[in-house]
Amino acid sequence: MLYGLSAEQDMIAQISTGVACNLPGEITVFGSEGILSLPQPWLPSSPCRTAKDALPLDTAFPSSEIHLQRKGQTETIVVDVDRDLFTYEADMVAKHIDARQAPVVSWDDSLGNMKVLEKWRAEIGLKYEQDG
Repeated sequence: MLYGLSAEQDMIAQISTGVACNLPGEITVFGSEGILSLPQPWLPSSPCRTAKDALPLDTAFPSSEIHLQRKGQTETIVVDVDRDLFTYEADMVAKHIDARQAPVVSWDDSLGNMKVLEKWRAEIGLKYEQDG
């Protein structure tokens, strides 16, 4: 699927996704001051993708990289990790469960994400049917 979206702020998004095809898993954002790219945005989940059993506690997770190009210069930011991507998310929720709001993603951000996904589904005609 190739999809374009324009907003009032003159932004355009183009997204390719697929389940049964082997598309590259990367993110590139072009801006007025440079280019931001994540060659492996789903890291540090690599060892978990093929695991059939729980991973040992000493499992090594690969570092992730962010590449920032500005004014002809490229800066590489290395993000070292010690656990799976979703473990970081679960730990953040657990740490802030009493406050009922983690500081990273607000309820409004989550709701906004869901509204965008619903709009995309409506525009391509995807509907979910309920059982019974």
